[in-house]
Amino acid sequence: MQYGELIDFLQNVGKDPSRLIFEDELTGLHNRRFLLSYFEHKVHWDQDEHFPLSLLILDVDLFKTINDTYGHDAGDQALVFIAGLLKEVAGEDAFPVRFGGDEFMVLLPRTELSKAVMQVTTRVTKPWCSSPGSSRRSPGRTPSPFDSAATSSWCSSRRPSFRRR
Repeated sequence: MQYGELIDFLQNVGKDPSRLIFEDELTGLHNRRFLLSYFEHKVHWDQDEHFPLSLLILDVDLFKTINDTYGHDAGDQALVFIAGLLKEVAGEDAFPVRFGGDEFMVLLPRTELSKAVMQVTTRVTKPWCSSPGSSRRSPGRTPSPFDSAATSSWCSSRRPSFRRR
């Protein structure tokens, strides 16, 4: 056994390998294979009026810049952070998915599009917009659009937008 194989084996010992089929290894979110399987086996396309389904898509802007500027480890940390937010936002009835690279989705079964957008938008902005001047800033962290003075103007400018496909 080669050194690399040994390290891989030790890192994965005790893990259920079947879960990796439908789970993104880095983020722990559902993956593209899960989403496609869900569409194939759980969605009754011929009865869609009785089974509303919404799929929200999130693409991380300028993600390549994070990797190029700070390195791939920082990029991985950013993806894991975003995955954590999506897990919070998804709640118990939705499925957060890492579709690939910096593309994420939230699958909301039995949810009309307008309700899905409002539900997710509210859950995303609530931690930053619930109280004036609130922020998620921690010492040593680069300020974000959600920090202090920018928070109230950012929150007041957020209006959900959506489109049907």
